[in-house]
Amino acid sequence: MKKHYKFIAGIMAVSIVFGVGVIPDSIAPIVSITASAETIKSGACGEKLTWVLDDEGTLTISGTGDMTNYAPYFNVGLPPYHSDKIKEVIIEDGVTSIGDYAFYGCSSLTSVTVSDSVKSIGYGAFYDTLWLEEKQEENPLVIINNIVIDGQKCSDDVVIPDGVTSIEDYAFSDCSSLTSVTIPDSVTSIGAAAFDDCSNLTSVTIPDSVTSIGINAFNRCSSLTSVTIPDSVTSIGSGAFLGCSNLTSVTIPDGVTSIGGSTFYNCSNLTSVTIPDSVTSIGGRAFYNCSSLISAIIPDSVTRIGDYAFSDCISLTSVTISDSMTSIEDFTFSGCSSLTSVTIPDSVTSIGMAAFCSCSSLTSVTIPDSVINIGDSAFGSCGNLTKIIIPDSVTSIGDGALYGCGNLTEITILNPECEMYRCGIYDGYTKNYLYATIYGYENSTAQAYAERYDYKFESLGKAPEKITATGDMNGDGEFNVADVVVFHKYILGTSDKEISDWKQADLNYDGLLDSFDLIMMRQKLIEK
Repeated sequence: MKKHYKFIAGIMAVSIVFGVGVIPDSIAPIVSITASAETIKSGACGEKLTWVLDDEGTLTISGTGDMTNYAPYFNVGLPPYHSDKIKEVIIEDGVTSIGDYAFYGCSSLTSVTVSDSVKSIGYGAFYDTLWLEEKQEENPLVIINNIVIDGQKCSDDVVIPDGVTSIEDYAFSDCSSLTSVTIPDSVTSIGAAAFDDCSNLTSVTIPDSVTSIGINAFNRCSSLTSVTIPDSVTSIGSGAFLGCSNLTSVTIPDGVTSIGGSTFYNCSNLTSVTIPDSVTSIGGRAFYNCSSLISAIIPDSVTRIGDYAFSDCISLTSVTISDSMTSIEDFTFSGCSSLTSVTIPDSVTSIGMAAFCSCSSLTSVTIPDSVINIGDSAFGSCGNLTKIIIPDSVTSIGDGALYGCGNLTEITILNPECEMYRCGIYDGYTKNYLYATIYGYENSTAQAYAERYDYKFESLGKAPEKITATGDMNGDGEFNVADVVVFHKYILGTSDKEISDWKQADLNYDGLLDSFDLIMMRQKLIEK
């Protein structure tokens, strides 16, 4: 804005000639002076961005790049230019984003000009401003530069217009009147918590153009019954469908490489899920308390499943664990009370704390020779487990690993030096020791444990002689890179000779020469 002041030079002389107080129209505009608004504050609001606030309440953001994100409820605080006197905001060309809470609480703001260079607008950027209130009255779907920034006043069925490229964070958050939304093919991303707590949203169509679904995007959409995620999606954020309690089925496309933590947490009516071969990891609590999930097939592409991933899936009767997994993390299947049997693949080397705790219907479990450690309470409260064989590879059984297994009658421990912790086999319900028979070798730790805690012990005879594998494959008395090369060729089938003393390569003592021994051999070389 500009202030205009009009002055008439020689006003007394003019009065005399033309009469006092009479000024001809031809003279009045001749002498005019324009005064500019003055800068009262300025500073930086991005690595290459500056802001200027003048005395008339106009805030101008200029430069190149992204604005700083702010957070009024955390240590970041509000932006330095924040004021209830700001009336107009001008975002000049070159600015590529508007930060979180950029103009939050600027209660006098009524005019906003945004350049076409802005491609993203942060959460709460215009919350509690007159400008946003006026925009919502004009149209409850507020769009800037083809970006949906707010739809919280929307209701019933919403059709987002063609040309919109993104739905920003929290855009429809808490919009309890929203029942369905149609997203056009032009949209490529759905922001974090975009539809958070839209409790009456029953239907959503995600087009093939979308490549990412943000964190908590459909969190607590408790009326959503089904969702089809298109093949274009490669990223699903943590908690994307958390608390969608009426969601019954979901298909995850082949392009997705990871399922984030808590993605389907508390989807209590989810009965089936298809995990594609493209997925390599499943985050912690991903399917936590999916109480209607009946079966889960984890493809071989998955190398890691996080803590509590399938915990409290009380209807889960069968699970196929990926052959690529090296460990079963803490509480992964805890509380899966309908799970009757489980086969742990040869790739697994450790079973985490309470991994199968409270799997009360579990009657059998097969632990492979690859497992080295069994964590605390790993099979605790598996009340229907009647027998278990702990292979020779296991070096330690954690505290309470078989705590509360009241029907366990046979425990076979094949490693004569296995460490067994107090309460490893104890009935926590009756507060009495189990009547299980422990089978083990003479003079083994299993025998010592049985004698100490008054268990019946059955000897398996004298423990077989255990040859310490040195990795010396070429017989030169030393272990070095040459031995690794020899063994590598043997594994690949390209060696022109058999390995005579194969026990020197069996570093995990499972009676097999395979890639697991090769991995241990390489590690041994690194540590040397």
